[in-house]
Amino acid sequence: MTARRRSKSGAPINVVELEPINRKNSFSYIPPVYHVNYSDGKLPYIDVKINGQNAEALIDSGAAISIISQQMMERLNVRIRRMEKNGKAANGSTVHFIGKTTVEIQISSRTKIKAEVAMAQKGHCPTDIIIGHDLCKQMEAQFDFKAKKINLLGETIPINVLLEEEIVKKSSKEIKL
Repeated sequence: MTARRRSKSGAPINVVELEPINRKNSFSYIPPVYHVNYSDGKLPYIDVKINGQNAEALIDSGAAISIISQQMMERLNVRIRRMEKNGKAANGSTVHFIGKTTVEIQISSRTKIKAEVAMAQKGHCPTDIIIGHDLCKQMEAQFDFKAKKINLLGETIPINVLLEEEIVKKSSKEIKL
């Protein structure tokens, strides 16, 4: 199909080729996501308290939402609200959510925040809680990986590192109980 644009005098200004729009596919493109693993497998986490209980929080700014493990939820004994959606991990696998709840996360002696978190089925959350992009944004997170620190709500917190294998081992032990 060719369309010609004309000036007031009727002479063609330019020629534009138009292709028909396939509306069915034009809005459904989903770019692929790849799991990138570095050889040392070090993952950043911080020590927190969730509703007063000590916990390890993995910081994953690539996770859209924050997720709490079923094991941690059982320790907290809090009310769970229904959640109809499941998540998708970077490797394409499905993360099964049991529900959601609101918890208080204490990141230091001075700083606490209320947060809504999804509860992952046993084996679908590698640590007590994953602090995702939603909470990183809410807590105005600023990372300094060279200094191994993170600034959350104006407070500087040390970043610890765990090897990916250590997190998997801890997670596996909790599942066997």
